[in-house]
Formats: sequence, C-alpha cells, structure tokens
Amino acid sequence: MKKILLLVCLALSLNSYEIKMQHTFSKKLMPKQSTFYIYIKVVGKTQESTINKLDEYSKLVNGFTNLDASSGKFNTYPNFDYIDKKRVQNGYNGNINFVVKTNSIKELNNLISKLTKKSDADKAELSIASREWQLDESEKAEVKEALILEAILWAKDYTKTTLSQKLDDKCEVKEINFLKSSNNSFYRTFATNENSVKTSVPLPIKKSKKVEVDVDFVFECGN
Repeated sequence: MKKILLLVCLALSLNSYEIKMQHTFSKKLMPKQSTFYIYIKVVGKTQESTINKLDEYSKLVNGFTNLDASSGKFNTYPNFDYIDKKRVQNGYNGNINFVVKTNSIKELNNLISKLTKKSDADKAELSIASREWQLDESEKAEVKEALILEAILWAKDYTKTTLSQKLDDKCEVKEINFLKSSNNSFYRTFATNENSVKTSVPLPIKKSKKVEVDVDFVFECGN
C-alpha cells in the first residue's frame, strides 16, 4: 500500500528540475503475542519471612514453563504503624514485579487463578496490567525489509511509467531517504484481587497492525 503525502517541484536550471515526494509503504500484520505486567506486595513479620514469601511467588510464576516470564528485582523495607502518636515498626513490606509474554491466554489465566488464590490466602496485594497485542519483531523486520525493496522498485518504475511520460522529460531517481518511524501507543487494563477473586484477566482486543516505512524521494527531470 502506498500513500502520497507531498509533492514539490524545484527548478535547478532552465533545462532541469527536482521533484520531491514522500510516500508511505505499508502492510498489515496480525499480532501474535501480548504482554502482561504482574505486581505483588506482601507483608511479613521479619525480613527473612518476607523474602521467603516473595520467593514462593517467584517459583510459582517460573513454574509455568509455557509462559515467557521474567522477574525484576524484589524489594523489602520496614513497615511502620503509628501508635499513640509514635512511629513503631510492625514487620516488613516486600514487592516483586513480573513481565509475562504469551499467546496462550488459557495458560495465563491458569497462572492468574493460582496467584489470586495464594495472594488472598497471604492477604497480599496483586495487580495485573495487560498491554495491547504486539507484532513479532522478526516478522516485523522482514516486512520492513520487503517494504524498503518495494519502495526502491516503485521509484525506478515511477520515473519510467509516470514522470517521464507525463512530463515528456527524462527523469531519474536522485535520492531515496528512509525516515524513522515508531508506534509506541498502548493501553492497559487492570485487575486486582481487592474485594473479589479474579480468575481471569481482560484480554486486549486483537486487531491487525500496520508496519509502515516512510520514504522521501527526490527525482531529477530535464531535457
């Protein structure tokens, strides 16, 4: 798919001139993977017991070998209460984060069910954030390479079949510049075990995504 964004003609001399264009070449792909962010906060009487609780969650998540799960660093810190206007330490807080990538929602919901039951039993805080479906990076790279080749071939053909014929001048490709583009938009939906048991997470809507390559062309024409 091609989209013309801009057309500019610049005279270089009496016998030659430049034509500048920007085209967008694109192809739609269906995403294959979604990413979920899991946050767990626990409370223990001692720092050691708090670390042990976090380790139990880590083993539970990593036990799902069909899921691509990675955990960040866990933190522990003193928990304080105020009694008679005095700050008194009351055990330790601990938290840990996981990033889970998967295309198996059934397996993910199985993990969430187990985490929810455990966090409810431990009176721990469980939060889940889901990111939109993502394209496979290797497939995305292959499509971009194909679109770049398509742009080069299009430019060569365009000078012969369109510019040269319609302008009745000899036209050549002078420059092809590929522009950087990014698409970092995403949304998150949250699920927690607060006040109710969650055994599944909302699944982001799966929609096709465009892989795009923006290109600046410079054509030189003249007699």
